[in-house]
Amino acid sequence: MNNDQFNAAIEALHADNDLADRALARARSDQRRHRRRGAAKPISAVVAMAVAALLATGGAAYAVVNSDFFATAWGDHGGGQTQSYTLTHDDGTVHTYTMEYGDGTASAELEDYVEHVGITLEANGYTLTVEEMVMDANAAGAVTMTLSNPDGVPYYEPAAEIGELVLNGTDSDHGLDQVAMLFGDDFADDYCAIDRDASTDTEVHFTMYFASWNGASDLDRDITWKLSWHEGDDIYSTQSLDAQTEAFHSTKQIGVRRFSSSNGSWAEVSPFSVRCEVAQAETADAVRGVTLKLQDGTEQIVDDQIGSTRYSYFGLIRNDGSTVMVPTKLIEPSEVTEVEITALHIIREEGQAAQVEEFTVTLE
Repeated sequence: MNNDQFNAAIEALHADNDLADRALARARSDQRRHRRRGAAKPISAVVAMAVAALLATGGAAYAVVNSDFFATAWGDHGGGQTQSYTLTHDDGTVHTYTMEYGDGTASAELEDYVEHVGITLEANGYTLTVEEMVMDANAAGAVTMTLSNPDGVPYYEPAAEIGELVLNGTDSDHGLDQVAMLFGDDFADDYCAIDRDASTDTEVHFTMYFASWNGASDLDRDITWKLSWHEGDDIYSTQSLDAQTEAFHSTKQIGVRRFSSSNGSWAEVSPFSVRCEVAQAETADAVRGVTLKLQDGTEQIVDDQIGSTRYSYFGLIRNDGSTVMVPTKLIEPSEVTEVEITALHIIREEGQAAQVEEFTVTLE
């Protein structure tokens, strides 16, 4: 890969943040300090095991179950398993991207890890109902929620057209800026996917996909959800307000299966996330693709930063330097035989311009 190819690849990484209005809608929540992997800095600064036994490493595939939770959280959100959308970048170029979703089919064993939350918060005319949640030993997962307001729930329509719920707090006098999730005092990174078929003008159903900053060390912390809004129209009169739910303490986290290589690279795989670190890469941001090789000879792509198809809701770089991805399709770790990671390595030689080398590492 030459420098021109590298620059083009990096430019392609900006697709997720070309929803500039998404960043604008969250701009008032500048207390969120996540470092989202592979992303241009938006207006709002986006950065983003001991508790559970390891999953079985082999054997026959799990029995499947028809689960309302997994059909909602890891289904296609009412838009079909393959959904395409077009974004126009600031320079006028137009790109078409595709999201690939799962069918919501889950193994029967996963049902045991679904926790009923059942928390309700009323604030600024809204009612937020936090319904059910799953989480793994890396503090990543999904939670289903409903947000209602008899006067309507305004959100950014172009984002909803491609499946993302971005609240639009400036469209009305009863607007809402954000729904957020916290582990203790720290915000989680998240992505909210709207179920448009199930939603109405006054009641929005959605799934929040999340990953905490600190992984396993966050598992014992209380979890809360927060509604944020503002009053006033200009920078001098705006007042930020929020309300927070009562605390929820998770008692169920599904374990992860670890893969590694002789050079020190590793990955941890659960049904809900993949966490990895590549030894040769100079920065965590250098991870460009993750593919799972399966026992039946097929593969499941979890992340592809260079291509035009998205297979994960988001990826973030944690404080420890590892990269975490929450995929759009459930993973069955017992069926995974290898994890293949594509990354970029910067080569610097005295008197020469830095070169970028793409390489692949296979973990077993």
